[in-house]
Amino acid sequence: MRSRAADEGPIAARRVDASPIGCGGWVDARPRDRRGSVIVALAMVNLGVGLAVRQRTISAADAAALAAADVLLGAAPGEPCRVASNVAERNGATLEGCELDGYVATVSTRASWAGIPITARSTAGPPPAR
Repeated sequence: MRSRAADEGPIAARRVDASPIGCGGWVDARPRDRRGSVIVALAMVNLGVGLAVRQRTISAADAAALAAADVLLGAAPGEPCRVASNVAERNGATLEGCELDGYVATVSTRASWAGIPITARSTAGPPPAR
């Protein structure tokens, strides 16, 4: 009597009669092609890095706007947009714009990842009057 593996030609299969959980059956013994899994894993890592850069750019905008607003309110020394630029650079972004309106500072920051520009905009100042 011929085995099932011999009938199927180059496809290797073997009978598994006992396993740790007590079930048996046919198992495909061919080597697995893992390229698809690697591509998906690399895509997920790249997506994660891109999202981290995006969050860093948003955080840089928030910190820069708060720093500029602190200068406008007299809580910190310096020129508001220059201080905002320094804070943005220390947080891994470049200051793209700085608008001042009374005690309110609005800044925009920019970073890039894999050649893709990432921008963020943030506004800080005292709360509006009620």
